[in-house]
Amino acid sequence: MTREQIVSFSLLALLVFIAYQVFALLSPFITAIFWAAILAFTFHPLYKKVKKNMRAGETLAAFVFTLLIILAVIPPMALLIFNITQQAVDLYQWALEYVRQGRITDFILELRGLPLVQSIQERVPHWDLVQESLSSWMITSTRSFGNYTAGQVAILTTNIFFVFLNIFMMIILFFFFFGVV
Repeated sequence: MTREQIVSFSLLALLVFIAYQVFALLSPFITAIFWAAILAFTFHPLYKKVKKNMRAGETLAAFVFTLLIILAVIPPMALLIFNITQQAVDLYQWALEYVRQGRITDFILELRGLPLVQSIQERVPHWDLVQESLSSWMITSTRSFGNYTAGQVAILTTNIFFVFLNIFMMIILFFFFFGVV
């Protein structure tokens, strides 16, 4: 191998390494970059009209249009995130109270009173063993569901920060796509 080939190979390896590092750095924001590009592409014809009617510089037009898009997209998205979070908290509280009040046992008794369950009871030998196992399984499953829901609510609240960080990054990129590109 000649010296030029070694230098070329080293520079290529360095370029690949830098590209990988840039990708690793930007990977948490890939969705924000993707959505900013989609919104910029979608609203670009409207942006051209706003820019033409404003008769202002590119930066001011991009800023005004970015504010318009923020006002059109962010409030409904924030409302949706808030509602989903509230529903998850309400579901967890309902499941927790349902188990704490012993209503799961009442539910099992109601199930036993159904004609379909009674006909199954008559046909299945050793129904008492199945009934005890089923009751304990339902109580354990309900408690596990409550614990799982609590864990998911905790994960959801920690991820809300990253959602807002991605939204912030998307807004900056959106402005960049209109102002520069």
